Amino acid sequence: MSVQKTGKKRFIYRFRRTDGKLVEMTIGYFPQMQLAEDRIKLQELKKIRESGYCPRELREQQKINELQLKKAQENKSKFTIKKMIDLYLTEYIQDRHTKDGKVIKGARKLKGQNEVRRTLYADPVQVLGNKSAVLF
Repeated sequence: MSVQKTGKKRFIYRFRRTDGKLVEMTIGYFPQMQLAEDRIKLQELKKIRESGYCPRELREQQKINELQLKKAQENKSKFTIKKMIDLYLTEYIQDRHTKDGKVIKGARKLKGQNEVRRTLYADPVQVLGNKSAVLF
């Protein structure tokens, strides 16, 4: 346990990493974590260390994985039915231009392109447009 200048009491674990460097890791703070909980957590961290892994690096990797999972979930919710239909229209149905100025013909002629856009925007976009496309 260490006491900071502000009076906060924290439980720490000091150990040597696999490269020999001495590091310390905060386990928790006193009012939120009791001494018995700290001892249990300390034993878990020691087992991780004995198995050849660095507990601190493992915790950092877990945080990175959680952030990546959270970002992936946010991106899934941002991909709506309207965006999916727009992507389908621009990438497949409509004519499109390359960077060097060439025109790539779409799957349909101009009249058909307009008809597909009108049909898809009439019902799916108006009814389901803001819903997540991942659910379907």
